[in-house]
Amino acid sequence: DVANRERIGFEALQRLNPDVDVWLPPPGTVLRLPTTWIPPTAPAEGLVLNIPEMRLYDYTVDDGPEVPAGAVGDAEDPTPTGPWKVGAKRVDPVWNVPKSILEERPGLPPRVPPGPDNPLGSRWMTIGHTSYGIHGTNVRWSIGRMATHGCVRLYEPDMERLFDRIPRGTPIHIVYEPVK
Repeated sequence: DVANRERIGFEALQRLNPDVDVWLPPPGTVLRLPTTWIPPTAPAEGLVLNIPEMRLYDYTVDDGPEVPAGAVGDAEDPTPTGPWKVGAKRVDPVWNVPKSILEERPGLPPRVPPGPDNPLGSRWMTIGHTSYGIHGTNVRWSIGRMATHGCVRLYEPDMERLFDRIPRGTPIHIVYEPVK
Protein backbone atom coordinates (compact mmCIF):
# COMPACT_ATOMS: atom_id res chain seq x y z
CA ASP A 1 0.00 0.00 0.00
CA VAL A 2 2.85 2.41 0.79
CA ALA A 3 4.56 1.61 -2.53
CA ASN A 4 1.29 2.19 -4.39
CA ARG A 5 0.49 5.43 -2.54
CA GLU A 6 3.98 6.86 -3.12
CA ARG A 7 4.22 5.46 -6.69
CA ILE A 8 7.43 3.60 -5.95
CA GLY A 9 8.35 -0.02 -6.59
CA PHE A 10 7.98 -2.89 -4.17
CA GLU A 11 11.59 -4.13 -4.34
CA ALA A 12 13.08 -0.63 -4.13
CA LEU A 13 11.08 0.03 -0.96
CA GLN A 14 12.02 -3.37 0.45
CA ARG A 15 15.76 -2.92 -0.26
CA LEU A 16 15.80 0.50 1.39
CA ASN A 17 14.00 -0.84 4.50
CA PRO A 18 15.43 -4.37 4.95
CA ASP A 19 14.46 -4.73 8.61
CA VAL A 20 10.77 -4.00 8.05
CA ASP A 21 8.18 -6.73 7.45
CA VAL A 22 6.99 -5.75 3.95
CA TRP A 23 3.53 -7.26 4.35
CA LEU A 24 2.74 -6.27 7.94
CA PRO A 25 4.90 -3.41 9.20
CA PRO A 26 4.16 -2.50 12.84
CA PRO A 27 1.89 0.55 13.25
CA GLY A 28 3.89 3.76 13.32
CA THR A 29 6.82 2.33 11.35
CA VAL A 30 8.76 5.06 9.56
CA LEU A 31 9.97 4.04 6.11
CA ARG A 32 12.67 5.56 3.96
CA LEU A 33 11.45 6.20 0.40
CA PRO A 34 13.63 5.89 -2.70
CA THR A 35 13.06 9.20 -4.46
CA THR A 36 16.37 10.09 -6.10
CA TRP A 37 17.25 8.64 -9.50
CA ILE A 38 20.35 8.62 -11.68
CA PRO A 39 19.22 8.41 -15.32
CA PRO A 40 20.65 5.64 -17.49
CA THR A 41 23.04 6.49 -20.32
CA ALA A 42 20.41 6.08 -23.06
CA PRO A 43 19.42 9.18 -25.03
CA ALA A 44 17.24 11.50 -22.92
CA GLU A 45 14.31 11.42 -25.32
CA GLY A 46 10.89 9.84 -25.32
CA LEU A 47 10.76 6.95 -22.87
CA VAL A 48 13.73 5.15 -21.33
CA LEU A 49 13.23 1.97 -19.32
CA ASN A 50 16.08 0.63 -17.20
CA ILE A 51 15.15 -3.00 -16.57
CA PRO A 52 17.17 -3.71 -13.39
CA GLU A 53 15.96 -0.47 -11.85
CA MET A 54 12.34 -1.17 -12.85
CA ARG A 55 11.89 2.52 -13.65
CA LEU A 56 10.54 4.27 -16.74
CA TYR A 57 12.10 7.67 -17.43
CA ASP A 58 9.56 9.83 -19.26
CA TYR A 59 11.34 12.66 -21.04
CA THR A 60 8.18 13.88 -22.79
CA VAL A 61 7.24 16.20 -19.92
CA ASP A 62 8.53 19.77 -19.63
CA ASP A 63 10.01 19.41 -16.15
CA GLY A 64 11.06 15.82 -16.81
CA PRO A 65 11.85 13.26 -16.54
CA GLU A 66 8.96 11.79 -14.60
CA VAL A 67 10.10 8.43 -13.25
CA PRO A 68 7.24 6.00 -12.53
CA ALA A 69 7.93 2.55 -11.12
CA GLY A 70 7.19 -0.47 -13.28
CA ALA A 71 7.12 -4.24 -13.31
CA VAL A 72 9.33 -5.98 -15.88
CA GLY A 73 9.82 -9.45 -17.32
CA ASP A 74 11.13 -12.24 -15.16
CA ALA A 75 14.23 -14.37 -15.85
CA GLU A 76 12.30 -16.82 -18.03
CA ASP A 77 10.47 -14.13 -20.03
CA PRO A 78 12.65 -11.01 -19.99
CA THR A 79 11.60 -7.61 -21.26
CA PRO A 80 13.25 -7.06 -24.66
CA THR A 81 16.07 -4.50 -24.77
CA GLY A 82 16.84 -2.15 -27.62
CA PRO A 83 15.60 0.95 -29.37
CA TRP A 84 11.87 0.83 -30.13
CA LYS A 85 9.01 3.16 -30.87
CA VAL A 86 5.50 3.26 -29.44
CA GLY A 87 3.32 1.19 -31.74
CA ALA A 88 -0.42 0.59 -31.52
CA LYS A 89 -2.31 2.06 -28.59
CA ARG A 90 -5.55 0.70 -27.12
CA VAL A 91 -8.02 1.84 -24.49
CA ASP A 92 -9.70 -0.98 -22.54
CA PRO A 93 -7.72 -3.74 -24.26
CA VAL A 94 -8.89 -7.32 -24.52
CA TRP A 95 -6.22 -9.70 -23.28
CA ASN A 96 -5.79 -12.56 -25.73
CA VAL A 97 -3.99 -14.89 -23.37
CA PRO A 98 -0.82 -16.29 -24.98
CA LYS A 99 -0.64 -20.05 -25.36
CA SER A 100 2.41 -20.22 -23.07
CA ILE A 101 0.47 -18.55 -20.24
CA LEU A 102 -2.56 -20.80 -20.82
CA GLU A 103 -0.24 -23.78 -20.42
CA GLU A 104 1.04 -22.38 -17.10
CA ARG A 105 -2.43 -21.43 -15.88
CA PRO A 106 -4.99 -23.70 -17.58
CA GLY A 107 -7.88 -22.17 -15.60
CA LEU A 108 -7.61 -18.88 -17.50
CA PRO A 109 -10.03 -18.15 -20.31
CA PRO A 110 -8.42 -17.66 -23.75
CA ARG A 111 -9.69 -14.05 -23.84
CA VAL A 112 -10.15 -11.65 -20.92
CA PRO A 113 -12.48 -8.73 -21.69
CA PRO A 114 -11.86 -5.17 -20.46
CA GLY A 115 -12.66 -4.60 -16.82
CA PRO A 116 -11.33 -5.14 -13.30
CA ASP A 117 -10.25 -8.75 -13.97
CA ASN A 118 -8.06 -7.81 -16.92
CA PRO A 119 -4.36 -7.73 -15.95
CA LEU A 120 -3.61 -5.31 -18.82
CA GLY A 121 -5.46 -2.52 -17.03
CA SER A 122 -7.28 0.16 -18.99
CA ARG A 123 -4.47 1.27 -21.34
CA TRP A 124 -1.99 -0.48 -23.64
CA MET A 125 0.89 0.84 -25.77
CA THR A 126 2.71 -1.68 -27.98
CA ILE A 127 6.50 -1.78 -27.85
CA GLY A 128 7.39 -1.47 -31.54
CA HIS A 129 5.73 -4.20 -33.60
CA THR A 130 6.18 -6.88 -30.93
CA SER A 131 3.57 -8.63 -28.80
CA TYR A 132 4.98 -6.79 -25.75
CA GLY A 133 3.49 -3.63 -24.33
CA ILE A 134 3.57 -0.98 -21.68
CA HIS A 135 0.28 -1.22 -19.84
CA GLY A 136 -1.60 -0.65 -16.62
CA THR A 137 -2.46 -3.51 -14.30
CA ASN A 138 -4.93 -4.80 -11.77
CA VAL A 139 -2.00 -6.45 -9.93
CA ARG A 140 -0.53 -3.41 -8.20
CA TRP A 141 1.68 -5.46 -5.85
CA SER A 142 3.66 -6.54 -8.93
CA ILE A 143 4.98 -3.02 -9.58
CA GLY A 144 8.68 -2.82 -8.81
CA ARG A 145 9.18 -6.55 -9.33
CA MET A 146 10.28 -8.93 -12.05
CA ALA A 147 6.77 -10.27 -12.46
CA THR A 148 5.71 -10.17 -16.12
CA HIS A 149 6.14 -12.27 -19.24
CA GLY A 150 8.14 -9.45 -20.84
CA CYS A 151 5.69 -6.57 -20.77
CA VAL A 152 6.12 -3.43 -18.68
CA ARG A 153 3.38 -2.77 -16.11
CA LEU A 154 2.73 0.60 -14.52
CA TYR A 155 0.39 1.71 -11.77
CA GLU A 156 -2.94 2.46 -13.43
CA PRO A 157 -2.93 6.27 -12.78
CA ASP A 158 0.64 6.52 -14.12
CA MET A 159 -0.30 4.57 -17.24
CA GLU A 160 -3.38 6.68 -17.90
CA ARG A 161 -1.35 9.92 -17.74
CA LEU A 162 1.38 8.46 -19.93
CA PHE A 163 -1.08 7.09 -22.48
CA ASP A 164 -2.85 10.42 -22.89
CA ARG A 165 0.42 12.25 -23.52
CA ILE A 166 2.46 9.82 -25.65
CA PRO A 167 1.82 9.63 -29.40
CA ARG A 168 2.55 6.64 -31.60
CA GLY A 169 6.12 6.75 -32.85
CA THR A 170 7.59 8.10 -29.61
CA PRO A 171 11.07 6.59 -29.06
CA ILE A 172 11.42 3.92 -26.36
CA HIS A 173 14.91 2.92 -25.26
CA ILE A 174 14.91 -0.24 -23.16
CA VAL A 175 18.28 -0.74 -21.49
CA TYR A 176 19.86 -3.03 -18.92
CA GLU A 177 22.13 -0.91 -16.71
CA PRO A 178 22.53 -2.51 -13.26
CA VAL A 179 25.24 -0.03 -12.26
CA LYS A 180 25.04 3.70 -12.98
